[in-house]
Order: sequence, then C-alpha cells, then structure tokens
Amino acid sequence: MRRPLLFCLLFFLTHITVAQLKEIKGNWVTFKIEMKDGSKVIDRYLTDSSYFDYSISSTKLCSNTEPTYQSHKVCSKYKLLNKVLKTSKKGGFIIEKAQNDTLILSEYLPGYKEDKLKRLYLIRKEIAFNTYKNNKSKHHTANRYYTPQLKSNLALKLNKAFKNKHSNFFLRGTLLLDLRNKKTHAHIKDATTKDSLKINLIKKTFEENYKIWNLKKFKGLDTLEIPFVLKNTKSILFEGFNLKFFTDSYRTVDPAARGNIFLLNLSEYYFSEGIRSYSEGGYVYSILNFTECYYLNPIKIDALYNRAAIYFHLGDQNLACKDWEELSNRGQTGAQKFYKKNCHSLDTIPKKRSVTKSSKRLALQRTNSYSSDLLTALNNQ
Repeated sequence: MRRPLLFCLLFFLTHITVAQLKEIKGNWVTFKIEMKDGSKVIDRYLTDSSYFDYSISSTKLCSNTEPTYQSHKVCSKYKLLNKVLKTSKKGGFIIEKAQNDTLILSEYLPGYKEDKLKRLYLIRKEIAFNTYKNNKSKHHTANRYYTPQLKSNLALKLNKAFKNKHSNFFLRGTLLLDLRNKKTHAHIKDATTKDSLKINLIKKTFEENYKIWNLKKFKGLDTLEIPFVLKNTKSILFEGFNLKFFTDSYRTVDPAARGNIFLLNLSEYYFSEGIRSYSEGGYVYSILNFTECYYLNPIKIDALYNRAAIYFHLGDQNLACKDWEELSNRGQTGAQKFYKKNCHSLDTIPKKRSVTKSSKRLALQRTNSYSSDLLTALNNQ
C-alpha cells in the first residue's frame, strides 16, 4: 500500500508545481513595493514605485531595472519548492499570490524580520504595455512601462562623440521619435552649461541614432515622445555620461543626491557607537550617538527606533512617543503599533527609570555637535 500512496503524493506535488509554474512564467513589472510588514520603503536606492522587470522561465529568474536596456538583465537559476522560489542556498522569494495576471512576491531570507524584507506587487508586462498602447491618439508619450527597447547603449554613443571633451554639467529635454519620417528630433529644455558646441553635439548624437530604437511594437503611431535627463562627468575616477529616460529630475542622474559618502560612513560610525554605548550601560551617550546617526542619515531609521526604545526604557515616554510618531508619519507599521500601545495615555505607562534634565539636554543638543558643524560647513561650500 505504501508505494501507491507514495506515487499519489508525488503526482499531487508535481501537479501543484506545474500549476504554479504556469501561473508565474512570463514577463512581469512592479507597480508597487513595500516592506513585508506593510511599512513604506525607506531606502537610498529604492522607493515604493521603483521599477523592476522580472522574466520567469521554467528554470531561470531574470531581473532588470532599466526599461530600455534588456542587456542589463541579471539571471539566476531557481528551484520551486512549494511556494518558495529558491534562487540561492540562503534565500529567494515566497509566492504570496499568483492569480489573474497579478503576482505578489516577498523576499525569503530566513532569520530576517518582516520589516527588513520587501514585498513586490507585479503585473504582466504586456498588460501594462497595452494599457498605454490602447490610447487612440497617434501621438504618445513613453514611460517605463510603455517604451521601445534600445539595440545599443545611447550613453556609450554620447561618450564616443565627446571623446576627451567631457566636463561637469546637467542637461534635460525630450526625444521625439518621428515614426512616419523615421527621424529623431531632440529638444533641449535646459542645461547647466552655456557651451553651445557641447549642447549641439548631444543633440546631433541623439538625432543620428534613430535606428537604434526597436519600434516594432509602435507601428501605427506618428510620434513617440521620450523625456530624458543626463549628466556629463569629468573627474579623476570617471569621465562619461549618465542618461535616464522618463524623467526630468536631475536627482536621478546625480549620485550626490543619494548622500555624501563621508557623512554616510560617519553616520554608520555613530550607529555602532550607539550600540556599544548601550551595551556598556551608557544610555545617555547611546541616545546622543543615535541622534547624530539619524541626523546625518535620515534613511537609517533603525537609529530612531533604538533611540525610542532607550527613552522608553529610561522612563521618558514623551520623547519615545515623539520618535514613534515621526516613524509612524514615515509609514512604519512597527512604530505605529508601539505608538498605539504606549502613547494614547502617557499617565498609565509604568516608568522604568528616571532621566535627569541635564542628561536629556545632553542627548538632544546638536548645536555643539561635530556632525552638525560639519554639515553646516559642507553646505556652505
């Protein structure tokens, strides 16, 4: 009896796997990202609307963050175990939902809490594309879901055209792909350089490269407009162009917008010092270090969580609740739970340990702190 039973079980599991594969195979794009506990994403490189393109076959999962460059794909083999897409020995994705052209994946990393794991909401790529294609107008504007692919890298063509003429400037505008006459018209909106030769060279390079766009899916259109921004950089470490489409924000091509590396490292130092001070019982100095860490890098919300926990441990519910309130306003569900549980009636919260007024002032002061002075100096440069 055992063999037939075992055979039936294997058949059942195989049938489930095949059904799951049918539901998840294909091309997908994200339309929303959140943390697995429902919190808003607070990350230096991601937002809740960041673009990810996933291609899932029977054996491989490929991801891409550039809508116009499929050559940027990163692929890995996976194994489908129940509802887990294992892409490595240590982790992968959990299939939370695969139904009606919608796919919800959450990161699978054993040992990590839900507020450290991301949840991805995806829709089939062709459905997102057709949503915009069905517009009856003959003049469309491209976006990250509705765009032609580049056959080669346009930024590299700009680099080749400039040779050794690179400098430091930003520029933005639109490309108008004229499908009827098979031409590209480049319109420059503004630039931080007045060098007309460089501006005209960029315009010329764009207009000479109509043929590198794959426009098969856009037959029937008269024109397709593509907004873009670029940054030209000349430094000891790098010379070249950074080019982004579907935006007119210079921040998207400016690494400095993600934060000063020195200050970010200094923030990490204060965070580690905060942990060390706390482990040694130096609560006031721990609060001071977490304060400086968060001040230098507001992305580091763990510093604010830690400071709130220490305030609460020391009996200062008012300051703990202010931190939880700030985190709640930034969409953090863990902080919302702490605030709801502990901050509606402060009189009913048992105090654990008193903190002197002088130690509070020491923990909260910034005017004489090193990082505050440093930030002021850097901003004045």
